[in-house]
Amino acid sequence: MATKSRRHVHKYYRALVAGIKVWACGLPECTHYMPSHMETLVNGKASICWNCDERMILNPSNMADDKPICDDCTATKEIAQFRNLAV
Repeated sequence: MATKSRRHVHKYYRALVAGIKVWACGLPECTHYMPSHMETLVNGKASICWNCDERMILNPSNMADDKPICDDCTATKEIAQFRNLAV
């Protein structure tokens, strides 16, 4: 007997499936992934940030990373890098 899937916000990351990069959910109980021919549909979807675990919306900027982080975490990371360069 099949069980009903549980609704949740995915934690998208780039995974390698059969030699093809796809967007997959990184939550342990989820087997969802977006087939490569539908990969463009991930843009605009809700996801969980890999840094702070808060909900965010995927966009081309944060999708450039294999494990996307939200805009707040990106800004914090950039400020920290700037401070390290200034020292």
